[in-house]
Amino acid sequence: MQVSDESERGDDMKLSDRTVPAWLKEIVHFVAKQHHIKQTVDQLPKMISSMEATIAGQNQIIRGLNQGVGTLGRMFQDLLQTSQLLENASKEQKLLSERHYQEHVIDPLVRSVVPLVHLVDEARQNSSPDEGGSNHPTVLDAVHKGIQEFLFNYGLELFQSKQGAAFDRQSMLPIQIESTNVKNLDFTVARSLRCGARRDQRILRPEDVVVYRFEAQAARTAVAAAVVNKNESFSTKGE
Repeated sequence: MQVSDESERGDDMKLSDRTVPAWLKEIVHFVAKQHHIKQTVDQLPKMISSMEATIAGQNQIIRGLNQGVGTLGRMFQDLLQTSQLLENASKEQKLLSERHYQEHVIDPLVRSVVPLVHLVDEARQNSSPDEGGSNHPTVLDAVHKGIQEFLFNYGLELFQSKQGAAFDRQSMLPIQIESTNVKNLDFTVARSLRCGARRDQRILRPEDVVVYRFEAQAARTAVAAAVVNKNESFSTKGE
C-alpha cells in the first residue's frame, strides 16, 4: 500500500513538471486581460457617477463661496454708505452748531459792543489830558483795550482804516461822499466814522467811512483860487 501511494505522488510531480505550451499561456493571458477590461468597463458607470457627485459638490461649494463674496460686497457697500451718512451728519451738525453760535452769540455781541467801541473812540478823541489834570484819556484807553481783549476771546477783530487808504467794497460801507480836487485821492478814505468787525476773515460788520471822489470842477475851482491868491500876493508886493 505504501509503495502505490508513493508511485501516485511521483506521477503527479511528473505532470506538474511538464512544460505548458506558449500559445496556451497567451490564451490564458488574453482571457485574463479581457476579464480585467470587462471589470473595468463594468465599474466605469460607478466611477462616472462618483466623479459627477464630486463635481456637483464642488460646484455647490463654489456657489456658496460666490454667494458669500456677494454678501460681503453688499455689506461693504452698506458700510461705506453708513460711513458717508455719518460723515454728512457730522458736517451738518457742525454747520448747525456754528450757525447757532454765530446767530445767538457772535451777531448780538457785534451789535452791542461795536457801537460802544465807537462811543469810547469819540470820547478818546474829544478828551484832553490838560483838562484840570483829568485822567479821562488814560481810563478811556484802558476801556478800549479791555473791550478789544474781550472781543479777541471770541475770535473777533476790530479794524479801522486811516485817511488815504484805498476804498474796499467788501469791508467798507460808504456813508458819505466828499469831493476832492486831488485826482490821486479818488476812491480813498477821507475819514473813518465807525470801526468794522470781522471773524476768521469774514466781515461781520463793515466799516463806516467817508469816501473821496475826484471832481474836475472842484479841481478847476482850486486852480482858480490858487491863481487869485498868487495874483493878490504879487499885487501886495508891488504896493
